[in-house]
Order: sequence, then C-alpha cells, then structure tokens
Amino acid sequence: MLVVFKFLYLLAIVVWVGMLVFFSFIVAPAIFATLPKSTAGEVVGAIFPRYWLIGYVCGTVSVISLAVIFIAERSSSYVHFIVLFLMTGLVFYTGLFPARRARDIKARLADTENEHLRVELEREFSRAHRESSIMNMLTIGLGLVVVFLTSMRL
Repeated sequence: MLVVFKFLYLLAIVVWVGMLVFFSFIVAPAIFATLPKSTAGEVVGAIFPRYWLIGYVCGTVSVISLAVIFIAERSSSYVHFIVLFLMTGLVFYTGLFPARRARDIKARLADTENEHLRVELEREFSRAHRESSIMNMLTIGLGLVVVFLTSMRL
C-alpha cells in the first residue's frame, strides 16, 4: 500500500512542478509573443482556472501522500514536509486571492468606459498580477526544493 502513496506523491510532484515550469517559461511567453496582448490575455485567462485546479489537486495529493509516507517510514525529517506544505499553501493563496482579484478586475475593465476608472483598474490589475507572479515564482522555487529533497530520498 505504501508504494501507492509513493507513486501518487511522485506523480503529483512531477505533474505540478512540470506544469508550473512549462506554463511559466514556455507557454505564457509564447502566447504573448505570438498573439496581440488583449487576445493573449484572454487565452491565458482561460487557462488559469485549470492551472490553479491542477495546483490545488496536486498540492493536496502530494501533502497527504507525503504525510502517509512519513508516518509509515517513521521519518524524522520534517523540512521536506514543511516546504511542500508551504508550496501548497502558496498555490491556494495565489489562486484564491491575487489571481481571482486580477480576473475580477479584468472583467470590470471590460465593462467600463470611464477613462479615470480604467486607469485606476489598470493599476489595480498590475498590482494583483505582480503579486500573483511573485507568488508563482516562489511556488516554482519551492517546487524545485521539493524535487531536490525528493531526489535525496531515492
């Protein structure tokens, strides 16, 4: 039974960290380099709900699986678990707060014709997007640490 949890843990980490890196450094830049800015924003905006959902699922599966593995193996190293827990917390925070706020601001921007309000909404969007981007980079960094810590256990 332990092998099932190890498999689920590895699968969740591989899918999650791979998705984070691939989307952030390959997909999003390619979309914005190829399409007009507004269209690229719509495409990336359509991808984000799935992006966050995969992060939520992979984070939850990996934390639960690693907890079971640690209990079964009576592991005394909690750094691995803490880093993974922080990574999972970051993905939930980012997807539920700054990313959602950015999406809501984009919807309000599309519905307004007031130039003064547009400028303010664009500033708010920029702040939310910046926070989301920083959190995403932190999540990637923590993900690489988790991969490293996992490799040490192999």
